[in-house]
Amino acid sequence: MIPEKLNHEPFRKAFEIANRANMTKDEWEAYDATSVRMQDERGIAIAARKEGEQIGQQRILRALQQKDFGKERMADMTGFSLEEIERLLA
Repeated sequence: MIPEKLNHEPFRKAFEIANRANMTKDEWEAYDATSVRMQDERGIAIAARKEGEQIGQQRILRALQQKDFGKERMADMTGFSLEEIERLLA
């Protein structure tokens, strides 16, 4: 437990290092497995966000396309490059 007065950097990092240094092999393996799982979950969340953004961009561009906006006008309206628009509409 980190005392409230010391619960800020660099003390928090020092307590974390000291805590890991005192771990048993089993505790370390569990800590490491949890760290790997958390990193994997962060990666999944980032990928899902990117995919969601791309789907939203595609929907916007398709809606503009259905209203007969040209790609140059879409680029002006969205800030996307013509190459991005081509890729998203492909």
